[in-house]
Formats: sequence, structure tokens, C-alpha cells
Amino acid sequence: MSGKKKKKYTIRCAGLNISFFIFFLLSGNIMVDARNYFDGVIGGVWNDIDGKPIQVHGGQVQKIGDKWWWIGEDKEDGYRTQNGISMYSSDDLYNWKFESYALRAIRNRADMDTDPYFVNLYGHLTDLQKDEVYQAINTTTSVIERPKMIYNKKTGKYIIWFHADGPTEEAPESGYAAAAAGVAISDSPEGPFTFLKRSRLHQLPDEEYGNEWYEQPGNRGFARDMNLFIDEDEVAYIIYSSEENRTMFISRLNEEYTDLDVPQEPVGLAKNGVDFVRLYPGAQREAPALFKYDGRYYMITSGATGWEPNAARYWVAEDIFGEWKDMGDPCIRENGIPYAASLTFGTQSTNVIPYDAAAGKFIYMGDRWNSMDLSDSRYVWLPVYFTPTGEMELRSTEIWDLSFFDEINTIKFNPDQLAGIYFRNEDLPERMKAQVRNKDKWEEKEVPVSWDTDITRLPPASLTTVTGSFIVNGISQSVTVKVANINEDLLYFIDSGAAEGSDLFDSIQVTGLAPNLINRLPDQPFQEESGWGYTGTVGTNEEGADMDYKNPESRDAFTSGWFAWYNKTIDYKLRVKNEMYRLTMGFQEWWNTGRYMRIFFSYKDNTGNEVIKEFPSFYNRTESTQDYRFELADIHPDDSYITICVEKTGSADPIMSWLALSLTDEITSVNNVFSSGRKLHVFPNPVSQNQPFYVKVTGEKDYRNMKVFIYDLSGQLITQNLISDAVTEFRNLLPGGTYIVNLEDMYTKLIVK
Repeated sequence: MSGKKKKKYTIRCAGLNISFFIFFLLSGNIMVDARNYFDGVIGGVWNDIDGKPIQVHGGQVQKIGDKWWWIGEDKEDGYRTQNGISMYSSDDLYNWKFESYALRAIRNRADMDTDPYFVNLYGHLTDLQKDEVYQAINTTTSVIERPKMIYNKKTGKYIIWFHADGPTEEAPESGYAAAAAGVAISDSPEGPFTFLKRSRLHQLPDEEYGNEWYEQPGNRGFARDMNLFIDEDEVAYIIYSSEENRTMFISRLNEEYTDLDVPQEPVGLAKNGVDFVRLYPGAQREAPALFKYDGRYYMITSGATGWEPNAARYWVAEDIFGEWKDMGDPCIRENGIPYAASLTFGTQSTNVIPYDAAAGKFIYMGDRWNSMDLSDSRYVWLPVYFTPTGEMELRSTEIWDLSFFDEINTIKFNPDQLAGIYFRNEDLPERMKAQVRNKDKWEEKEVPVSWDTDITRLPPASLTTVTGSFIVNGISQSVTVKVANINEDLLYFIDSGAAEGSDLFDSIQVTGLAPNLINRLPDQPFQEESGWGYTGTVGTNEEGADMDYKNPESRDAFTSGWFAWYNKTIDYKLRVKNEMYRLTMGFQEWWNTGRYMRIFFSYKDNTGNEVIKEFPSFYNRTESTQDYRFELADIHPDDSYITICVEKTGSADPIMSWLALSLTDEITSVNNVFSSGRKLHVFPNPVSQNQPFYVKVTGEKDYRNMKVFIYDLSGQLITQNLISDAVTEFRNLLPGGTYIVNLEDMYTKLIVK
């Protein structure tokens, strides 16, 4: 943790009363605490050098010349700014000076004809043109959000783009009807900026759209949450959320950076993949922040949940108009953190600062919105981690400073050394060639790597990551790779709702590791001939269907799936035998709500009676894997099917991403595992957070001084303890969820509510 130091700043002001003037003369300059640290996830009040809270929300920081410039929304007077877009400057990124309201909002239409400030900027316009400016940037009805600024080296001009919204003639009561982008220009970063225009941006020709509601004509060309990016060749791009925040666009700007390079009208003149690119249709992403590192483009976004935080996701591309690969949530889950990683540590992305891009030094900027008092919304800046293979990570860093970068992002592995997915422990590399950063120079080295997880102990077919650790220059570091436990006991891997299947589904099909796999299609309606499939009807709620697809084209098994309509269930029917089974199911929250669900299965026994077996209920908010074991001993020989059902136990209807069914040689009930007369028991189970729980083991063997391990469902070791006696107490610091308790070859489940 870095300490604080004192630094003098001179206060300049006019009209001082005499008592203050005498005090000022006697004391010299006022002493103001100078910062040399960032709060990180703490998100404390960040004051400028005059001691006032900084007001630059939804903003962006960049270095131009010798100074850093921070632009953002002024929320001092609440949602509709009374001041406009504010600008601050800094020499060190810690201490900021308010420079100006770079683009002032207009309080009254009359001000455009009487206020010298606005007369100087807009006095040459016609009354109709002044009306258009007022409509776009007034303090009463206009929405001014997400301002970003770029400098054009060719023209010497500074350009601001922002989300410029408000009512229209067609929708005079709506504050978000315009759904447009605004642009302004100035000779200096502090302004004054002259507003140029407000307009919608690119869209596809009619024939290239599907029939989703958000693709309808009225929603096309929207430009809301946005950002700007200048590539190494000085070509600039605008990144914006469109089609009712369901789709992301990236469009190339013209040489002046003041408009699209190829106009949006007539529609079709600008080509998708050439002049712009349309990304993630239906994914409902906003708050984009794009940057470039090591030749690749990265973009982090948030879900669309208003002022409330949600799970971040990020994408990576080799070509800005090429294919963007979904990399998932960059936030690393840790125990005991003040803000949940699954909610981006209580923030929403706004920008990523390239502090030193060549050396891999980037800063994530997030807004911690306070919907009850937007002026008190906080800023959370975090160091961006890169794994040696280039994956982006955000961690729960608290107090930190720029020297933090000396010990992170110092190693790069050539990704060609690594497989896309590992299925066996022996395939994980023991040594890897690497580039190691030493005082901003990269050197070639070979490093040994040790892996912390046994793939065979992971839930079957659940794609997850494992960590390899190594030491470089005396510093312990890590690399993560994707792994999946696939073996000959896997009978079904159903990629729910997927059109062609995910990368994991394809890998299972071609590796030959699951020779007994029954399904060769990712999903299908139930068929008697093949013996498996979903039994519900697919379609709209108006049609009376049971469920519908979500992201069927995704290559990520978690991202595609089913959602059930009101009070309906998601059901699969599978042909089985009297065996012991392990059922693993994946769930992804697409709309950022909490869902209470349960899974049960039913079948007909030897007498023809229906048997229902229920697993414990669970709660899902982001992404989770549920793992169960059960035994069938009395299934009817002429009706050897089980129907697996997912249903809600709360208000939100169920969802589902994938299902795997495997044979197993052990049975786990809710609390116990039995094996050869031995017993591993956890109680109470379920257990409330912060309530201690106990592990008891019985059997012929003396288990004292042996270790009990607790893993999460990805196989990551969470904690461990010695069996000091027959019963061992654990202090419960675990967040809510499902865990696996292990002693030797015995396992049981622990549920933390």
C-alpha cells in the first residue's frame, strides 16, 4: 500500500472577503493532500486538487502531449446535466485539475441569442439550425452520455462523440427516442467545443436482417453507449450499442473524425465487414471499451441493466472488422472480496486506459453508479492483467499505484504451444517457451510449469479453466488453459438449443475420448429411434410454446441454450439402463436476474408406477454447473427412459445451457458418500453463510491427521483442514454456492446458502 504525501497547489479566486484574504496571506498556499495511489475496488470519493468531487462519469482518459485528459458526464445536478461535458487534466493520473465544461449544455433557447458564449459558437446559424442544436444539448430534455474525445493529428482538431438522446417529433414524451450520436469539435481539449450534429449511424440493408424484434426498422441505426478508438495507422473508429442495446457496431470514421467514413444513407452503401461490423446480435451488451494489445483487439462490455451492475464479458479479434471471439467474464472470482466478481466488482465498464500499451500496462475504468444520487457515483480503476496467453483478467485490487505494473504482465507465451482444450493430465505442458519482460525489453526464456488441478476430478463435460504456476525473475506467476473431463463413461452431451454445436461439443465428437457417446447431434426433439431429445414445444409465448432458443449460433456451450416461457419447464427424455449415473448441467444467466430452480427426474419402475427423484434446489445469477449422482435399480424394462426436468422454484422461469450424463461407480446423496463401509458426512447441510459447519468421517481406517479438501465445481481448491478427531470444524468463509468435500476417494456435496 502506498502512503500519501503533501503537495502544494495555489488556489486562484477573485472577490475574496477580507478575513479569507488575511488568512491566505499568512498561510501562503493552501495545503491539499496529493494522491499517489488508486482506490481500486474500494471506490472512495475522488476529489480534484481543489478538494471537490470529480464529475466525469461514463468517461474516458487518454494522454495527449504531456498531459492526461479525463472527459465525462457532469452529474452534479443529477441525471440531466445542467453543465454539460466536463474536462479535467493531470500530469500523473492521480491528481486532477478541473479545466472546463468542454461542451456546455444550453439552459434556455434564448441563451443562444443573448449569452456571449453561445453567440460566439452558434451566432452564425439560422434559427432552424439553432433549434436543432438546442434540441440536442439542452438541460431540460436532452440526454448527454458517454462522451469520448480523440485528437486528429492531421487537422489539429479535437473531436468529441457522445450519446445524444432525447425526444423527437414522433415521440415527444420519450427521453430516449432520438437514439443518436452527437459530435462536436474544438481547437483545444478544454474547449469550447462546437456542436456539429446529431444522427443515427450504420445499419444493414433489409435483406440482411432476420426477424428479431430488435432488428425492426424503428430500432436500426441506434447509437447509444459508445466509445472511440484510434488504430496505429491513425484510422479512427466509433463503437456503439445499437438496435435497442441488443447489438454492437464498430464503424470507421472519416479522415476528419467528424462523421462516418461511408455514410449511413443510402442504406447499403456502407458494407458490413468492410466499412463497419455488426457484432453479437441479441446479446444485449452496452458500455463498450476497446483497446489493442500485442496485435489483438480487445473489447469489454457490460449487460444492459440500467444503473445496476452485472457480469462483464470481453471479446478478442485479430482484425477489427473480422471475427470477434467471446472470451467470457474477465473478472476473477475470489473469496472474501467486498464486491462480487460476478457483478464486475460493482461497476460498469466505460474505458480502458493505455498507460503503456507496448509493455502491456492498461487500466480498466469502471463507473460504480449510485442511482439514488448520481453525483456520488464512484470511479473504480483496476490494473488489467493479461495471462501469458493473452487472456484478459480483472481482479479485486484495492489500494494500488502505477508501480504495480512492474510485477504483472511480464510474460508472454506463444499460444501455438497450447491446445484449445485439454482432456488429459498428461497432455498439459511441463515446460513452455516464453517472452519475459525485463525493464520494458522482452527476452526469450523456457520455464517449467506445474498444474494445480486433476482433470479427472472435474465434473464430466464441464468446460473450465485450470491454472499452471511458474516462477520468473523470482516472482510467482500463472497461466490458465481450458480443460474438460471427457472419458468413456460419458453417454450424453447435449448442447441445448445449439444450431451446430459448440467448440466443446465438436471436441467431444472428434477426440474419441467418449466412445460410448449416444448423441451425435448437439440437440434435437425427442426421437424414439435415437432414444433422446427435448420434449417441450419450441416457439413464442403467444403460440403457447414451452420454450425458445437463446443464442443458437454461439460456439460457447454456456452461451447457447433454452429459456422457458411463463410457468413452463425444460424437459429432456433419455434412454437409460439400471446403472449408477452422474448428471452434470450448465446454466447461464442472459438477462441478469436471479433464478431459483430445481432439477428432478422421473421414470416408470418395474410395476409401472411413476417415480420422481428430486435434487436440491439451487440459485443461479451468472454462470454455474450443477453436479449430481444417482442410481437406477428398478426401471421398467419396456419403458427404460428418464425425463429430466428443470423448473423454477421462484418467480423467474428456468433456463438451461447444456446437459451431460455419465456412468459412475459412486453414489452421492445430498449429505453422504458410502463406500465399503466408510462414511463422509457434512452437517449442517445446507449451511448459511458465516455459519460454521462440521465434517465427520467413520470407517475402519484411522483418518486422523489426514486432510479434508473443499473444491468448487470447477475443481479449484478453495480450502483444506486436518481431521483432528472424528469431527472437524470448518469456519465458513465460503460464498453462496455448491462445493465438493473430499477425503481420499470419498466425496460429498456442501451447499452454502
